[in-house]
Amino acid sequence: MAIRSRCRQIASIIAVIGIIIFLSYYFVNACYYQCYTNRLPTNLIKYNNTYNILSTINLLSSLNLTSSGNKNGGNVTIQSTRLKFLRQPNNTNKGNEQVNATSVATKLLNTSKLATKSLTISPKSTKKPTKAIRVLPTPKIIHTVRGDKYIDSFGLMYYGNRTSAKPCRLKAFVLMMINSKPQHFHRRRAIRKTWGDSSFFSRRCNHPYALRVLFVVGRTDNSTLDDLIEQESTKNGDMILADFIDNMKNLTEKTILSMAWSLKYCDPVYVYKGDDDVFVNTFYLFQFLQSYANVGRAKRFWVGRVNPSLLVRRVERNNSSKYYVPYEDYQDKYFPIFPSGFSYVMSGDVVRGLLKFGPKTMKLKTVDDVYVAILGKQFGLTPRNDRRFHFYVTNNPRRRYSLIMVRSRFAEHGILKEAQQTNMYHLAKASMNPRFICHHYPKHELLQHD
Repeated sequence: MAIRSRCRQIASIIAVIGIIIFLSYYFVNACYYQCYTNRLPTNLIKYNNTYNILSTINLLSSLNLTSSGNKNGGNVTIQSTRLKFLRQPNNTNKGNEQVNATSVATKLLNTSKLATKSLTISPKSTKKPTKAIRVLPTPKIIHTVRGDKYIDSFGLMYYGNRTSAKPCRLKAFVLMMINSKPQHFHRRRAIRKTWGDSSFFSRRCNHPYALRVLFVVGRTDNSTLDDLIEQESTKNGDMILADFIDNMKNLTEKTILSMAWSLKYCDPVYVYKGDDDVFVNTFYLFQFLQSYANVGRAKRFWVGRVNPSLLVRRVERNNSSKYYVPYEDYQDKYFPIFPSGFSYVMSGDVVRGLLKFGPKTMKLKTVDDVYVAILGKQFGLTPRNDRRFHFYVTNNPRRRYSLIMVRSRFAEHGILKEAQQTNMYHLAKASMNPRFICHHYPKHELLQHD
């Protein structure tokens, strides 16, 4: 019995404490809102009016505004998420006039400019009206933006201080830009003696720039080697010499330089991009490109060896690989569809379109073909696959090529020896159509650049 009575006492005490807490909470809230409006807490009968004010707060706070005007000598401020009623002294009327807050809030809601302006309601406001600040959302950036000073100079930042090939005097038809390493003297010599000799096309087409072959080469850490390269450039007049160090990390710079130079100094109908370990059947390729130009299809043209497989397009995240791409440079898991960099052709309008997006796109240093494909994606163009741009997975200097193989291919990758280039060139010349016709193109003169 003693335990039961003890429990009842405890329960009674808890109930009393609960009632006291509830009443205290009730009166504290009432006093808070009354004191906040500078009224005496004895006027508790007006609590219903406070409830109406709170309802208005919930509606106006969603607007996230600050409003001002004049009503009955009171000051009403709607700022961010709370409503303040501040009574200010009125010299003309010092009575205990009460502010009809509900009517004030109603008029504020009916104001047509409430959603766009920031106002303060006060008879003699000393504060200047504050303007609402609109915060714009941060745009999503897929690729990091470059800060090139001039878009027109994109790709030509490392050109102009060394002896290089002269610009074209007339608009070129096919301009072949070959990426070559500085020490590959023998490869450049082999190309000049074989498919790089454009004299046949100049005579047959009666145009000095029907086909032109240029080599793009960078600097080295060896001043003696650089001097030999400049002597070679002066002698042959077919080299574009860049000021960056020629290594894997500047491969994209080299490709972009070749595109920018070709567009500015030759304005060709077609631009061929390739490497110096490739044989090109220029007779077959020239006729193919000519057939497209003759029917007005030399626009938005981009063809090469394309493999759309996800295995090929997967981004290399292994930092020990020469094709490593850090996540900071490219965030996606797969690259867009890209042509293999050893050999591809694009029309002049495509080159111009791609270079427009260059200053706004982060350069991928080691994968130039992928970077060009990223520009193509922004331009709205995907390269088309053509198996006549052929390559073997492994290079074999002793591999032999037949007449049928050579005549059916535009380009063959992995040709390292001068003897191979010579042999394949003779096969290509023997397989050339004896009725080779070169259409005469108008000789548009170009503006001469310094």
